[in-house]
Amino acid sequence: MPDWRDLEGQLLDGRYPLERYVGGDEGSALFLIGSSSATVRIRRADAAHAAALVARWNRVKLLRHPHLLEIREAGASEIAGETVAYLVVEQADENLAEILRGRPLTTDESREMLLQVAGALDYLHTRGMAHSDLKASNILAIGDTIKVSSESVVEGDAAADIQALGFTLLHALTQRGETFARDDLEPAADLPAPFGEIAKGCLNPDPALRWTANKIIARLQSPEQTGSSPPASPAMAGKPLTAKQGIRRLAGPASLVVVGLVVVAGVVMRRTDAPSPAPAVPRQPPAAVAPVPAPVPKASTPKTVAAIRSDERAQSTSDRKVIENEVTRRIVPNIPEKARNTIEGKPTVVVRVSVDPKGNVTKAALERSFSSYFGKFALQAARQWKFIPYEGASPREWILRFEFTHTNTQVVAQKVVRE
Repeated sequence: MPDWRDLEGQLLDGRYPLERYVGGDEGSALFLIGSSSATVRIRRADAAHAAALVARWNRVKLLRHPHLLEIREAGASEIAGETVAYLVVEQADENLAEILRGRPLTTDESREMLLQVAGALDYLHTRGMAHSDLKASNILAIGDTIKVSSESVVEGDAAADIQALGFTLLHALTQRGETFARDDLEPAADLPAPFGEIAKGCLNPDPALRWTANKIIARLQSPEQTGSSPPASPAMAGKPLTAKQGIRRLAGPASLVVVGLVVVAGVVMRRTDAPSPAPAVPRQPPAAVAPVPAPVPKASTPKTVAAIRSDERAQSTSDRKVIENEVTRRIVPNIPEKARNTIEGKPTVVVRVSVDPKGNVTKAALERSFSSYFGKFALQAARQWKFIPYEGASPREWILRFEFTHTNTQVVAQKVVRE
């Protein structure tokens, strides 16, 4: 099979357009499919292995829990002359491993993460199932909910899942990788209450004595559980995490929303110093000053640009048949209010669109984004823009610059004109 990236633009199983390669390894790859809210995981497998994978995934597909990633479709097909098994799942905004590259979680964030992940594990374990591959990269943020991946779910050992959850908790609070000694409980002793107790219960060398997922939930919900405080971490020494630095707590756990660079357990979390690129799209920290002009490819020299500023307060997100500076329809992202309330400064998402002679957007790609969550909204809006038809066969390009504030979204459109 050729490089995974070579499959971009191909149709999988006659139904799923592989729009963009997100990431993967030699054995599997993840693709965005069209403009839907789903992704597809493709695995190399011979016919027998592919059939076994599809049968298992179809059994897992029947499981339903608010914190378990939904499987929408599973199947086997051929692409580029090779047999593959594929799995269509919900599209995640971020995963926990990405935020932990930048900073540890606070105790509030860790508590909410544990409650939701343990809830999913309890659901699986009471049905004789196990996740079997629990780690930070498989804990995902989708909208305002945390979910665990479902690709690896099998009939398996609940105790192994609990041990993995203990290592994940240590990773989340200390930023140390998930490579702790299997019989070393010393790191757990340094964790704030009640997390040290929970970690020890998860990491008991005797599998029969490890805590259950239900016991973890009960401990977190008990009156003795502590309030919020940032964990001690060498990586963040001298840099206390405060709301002004990017962590904003909303009214309560039920109303927490995914926004910014990543959210775990419904609490907004942003990188404070060292942003880490997400697998799906490039990103940069939120802008605190006036945004820099959108980049233009080196091979192109801008000759003139036509700029349009679109104010969300003055127009709705419905179609507008108003011709202005070559734009016949412009759509502003409809950002949820509680997500907008987390915005600090005037962060920007830059989208480059290709336009065909009929004025339709044929391709939209992120040039720069402070957040994959807001970037997804910007991409969805950009794909719906329309422009004045023109003569010729070559596509034209526009740069759409989405500027987000607490009250509105403004869009500056720049037409790329080449010499």
